[in-house]
Amino acid sequence: RNSLKQNICVKMLQEGYHRSFSEVFSLLKSEQEWREAAEPGSALRLQTPLEEQSDKLETMRRHLNRAEEAERIGSWTRVCEQRLLLARCFTAPEDLWLSLHFYHSCADRKQGGRSRPATDARASMAELYLQQGELQQAMHQAELCVKQAEEGGWLDSTGRPLKLQACQTLWGIYNQLADAPLDAANYEEALKLLHKGYNIATESEDKQIQGEATYRLGAAYQLCVRACVCALMCFSVIIIYGSEE
Repeated sequence: RNSLKQNICVKMLQEGYHRSFSEVFSLLKSEQEWREAAEPGSALRLQTPLEEQSDKLETMRRHLNRAEEAERIGSWTRVCEQRLLLARCFTAPEDLWLSLHFYHSCADRKQGGRSRPATDARASMAELYLQQGELQQAMHQAELCVKQAEEGGWLDSTGRPLKLQACQTLWGIYNQLADAPLDAANYEEALKLLHKGYNIATESEDKQIQGEATYRLGAAYQLCVRACVCALMCFSVIIIYGSEE
């Protein structure tokens, strides 16, 4: 009796979707290698292997087949749409790698990579990377999203400019990046980042974010002023005692 993995792969080949087969096979192989390299009893080892999850395999088969059909006729926006939809099917924490794979395969394409769904994928990736604490990756995706959204005039599913979503994420990135220099009392660097965040927040059209950005920038200035006052007082004491000696 064939395994679920074999049945799905054979079906894709029989239907003529060779690119889709190769991609699914590669993903299954990658996961298998990660599982083999993981420590016994680790979370990865305890998860049900992807090759045994029929709903996920069928979802990949369906959307990848549609994407391959669109690719054959040069409908690049539809290719990206199918990959974007597929990325959004994987929302569980253990499926983050799959989600990012399909988001990247949507956004990083030479053909269709500046389409609305590809730009939307960058907005989603920016949020995911921000949630994972990968701030540089998040910033890269958010900045590309803003640029592409402005050039294409793209809107999100609610009819709002897609640029606004990326601006909200960018503010969150600058907000987090400012934490380390603030903790280290490097106020010059912190203020520089918070100023960037404030400018982005004003473009987001989100009143709550704008308020938070204003508050953080003001609080950072207060810390900076206090530090300067303390430094001046210490310097004055040194001068006074030095002159008495």
